[in-house]
Amino acid sequence: ALLLLIGCLGLHLAQKHASGVFGAVAFAASFLGTSLLVAVEWSNLFVLRAVAQTSPEVLKRLGESMLVTVGFASGAVLFMLGWLLLSASIWRSRVLPAWAAVTTAAGLVAIPALGATPLGQGGQIAGNVIFGVGLAGLGRAMMKTNDEGRALTT
Repeated sequence: ALLLLIGCLGLHLAQKHASGVFGAVAFAASFLGTSLLVAVEWSNLFVLRAVAQTSPEVLKRLGESMLVTVGFASGAVLFMLGWLLLSASIWRSRVLPAWAAVTTAAGLVAIPALGATPLGQGGQIAGNVIFGVGLAGLGRAMMKTNDEGRALTT
């Protein structure tokens, strides 16, 4: 998640000349959403784990808290929305490969969609693989852009 913060900044900088206001809004949403995702993951790893080990009853009460649920869910939703907008901006700007933008967006949609099927966690993993393939395609294309963000090859 930390690397995605750097990645969304790089993607925005590579296409800002072609993406306009929509691209700036998409970047802001993806950056904020990714920042919130980092916060959620950080708290899961370093805070909730310690709470679970020392006081399982407190963890159970936190799980029942509407504020905690809304906080964690809003981070995930803004992450997804921000990256969907950034993917749309990449697709519209035509600086980076459209297939990578579409694959990134498809992976984001597939994570919860496949997770809601009988595949469960396996479906979520498959969605993350699709998302990762899109990100890898964008990263590869970024390595082939010049300083003005124009693609050298697609």
